[in-house]
Amino acid sequence: MVGLRVYDVADRFDLKAVERLMEGRAKGRLHIAPNGGHAVDIREPPVTLVLGTRAVRLGAEQYSAEVYARVWDYGVVSVQFHLPIPSGTPWSKLVTLAAQAEDDNDLDEVSLVQIAEVSRELQPAAEGLHPVRGVEDYIVYLLDELAGVNQACELPAAADLPALILGEPIGTLSERTERAILEHTLAYSKNDLAVVDWNSAVVVEPTGHRAVFDVLEFAVTHLTEFRYFDELLDERLERLYASVAAQRQPGAFMQRDFQNLIREASALYLEFSDYVERVENSLKFVGDLHLANVFRTAVARFDLKEWEQGVMRKLDIVAKISELLNGEVNVRRSHWLEIIIIALIFYEIVAAALKLS
Repeated sequence: MVGLRVYDVADRFDLKAVERLMEGRAKGRLHIAPNGGHAVDIREPPVTLVLGTRAVRLGAEQYSAEVYARVWDYGVVSVQFHLPIPSGTPWSKLVTLAAQAEDDNDLDEVSLVQIAEVSRELQPAAEGLHPVRGVEDYIVYLLDELAGVNQACELPAAADLPALILGEPIGTLSERTERAILEHTLAYSKNDLAVVDWNSAVVVEPTGHRAVFDVLEFAVTHLTEFRYFDELLDERLERLYASVAAQRQPGAFMQRDFQNLIREASALYLEFSDYVERVENSLKFVGDLHLANVFRTAVARFDLKEWEQGVMRKLDIVAKISELLNGEVNVRRSHWLEIIIIALIFYEIVAAALKLS
């Protein structure tokens, strides 16, 4: 089982500088190649850091978790807690563990300590380092082998997968709820399986490959970024609205400086457009249809398109504000030009009248 905690901590990271700074703990760059090929193209593969072993409480029990961090070039750091599931663990125990991982644990507290330490060490490699704001959490149950199940495709009929994914050890879920979860079941062959939901996923992979997990982590980092962009854009737009309102006060007519507001709106638009472009182009699927389907399913379950569209709508508002302010500046310039022309005509008339007299 892997518990993820994903944070936005900077505008961007220089990953080569990260590797130099963390040379002793850098495990290398992420490479997703489930079949030894190059079906997934990562523009800037994240750097994986080994953080060591930490004691983690789930419910009343303490577990020893291997902790890793992944540093992404678009300013995100994900903390991974790898908790081994002992061989022979009954399904009911696994469901109870899932409930504790969802509600009764100290993963948030431990991950905040880890992210603070990592952020401090990575400061020289960061641009626009800022305090942690919010967190995205996700759990992936990685299963290599299943007792009593010959093939992974038999698992939905043999075990209560929805209960594990939702962490519901007590009670029976309705058929409608179960169908809604199981309809997001994906498989490349009869021996592997992935069930993707909005807060957790079950991945069965006898070969031990972690490509599906890596793709899911990618999707969670994208969700983290778009939610962060959405919140930050709200704050920036509110400040921009306040600045425009202040400039429009009756007593501030002569002090209006819409040029500064135009520059601020334009800079905001360019800044966030660059962020969105870097996130969207961070991962491309060249030829692996299965991993592409996993990513698309995660995007749908996380409502990523809705978050992205919300960010783009707000960017359009910024662009329109810049356009309207620029139009108002041009109108003011035209007014002043008309006044100057009228003044010159009046001057010529007065001068001519004086000459005649």
